[in-house]
Amino acid sequence: MPKKGLGAGGTKDKRPPFPHKQDDPEEFARLRRVLRKSDYGDYTYFMWDCNSHLVKIGKSVDPARRAAELGSSGARKIELLVVLRGGWLEALYHRHFADLRVEGEWFEPHPDLIDEIVRLRPESDPCDYPTGPIKLAPI
Repeated sequence: MPKKGLGAGGTKDKRPPFPHKQDDPEEFARLRRVLRKSDYGDYTYFMWDCNSHLVKIGKSVDPARRAAELGSSGARKIELLVVLRGGWLEALYHRHFADLRVEGEWFEPHPDLIDEIVRLRPESDPCDYPTGPIKLAPI
């Protein structure tokens, strides 16, 4: 029996690309209104666990501190890859990559997810962060 998300040949089915603002501005605005409750000051982030080789998609008011907290146990080496303004984006990414979820907010690094991280990288503006620049790990 193929693993969840795998086609009959054992390969990942290609998912449609993540819905971006320029593709369908009305749908994007609708989703933003629905999902953005009280997280106006939050950021959505993508982190890489160098030990487990999993990607964490989460939201926080302070992604750099969150990365430090996750790495403080010594069991994990965490690198912050992307930070986007708007915690409401986290729910969209969790839904879009649901078949890649390993546990909680941790996802397997499928090429579709890595492609999205690479695409988002130029939009991740570390200087836009309220407490100053964030050092992003190289991709």
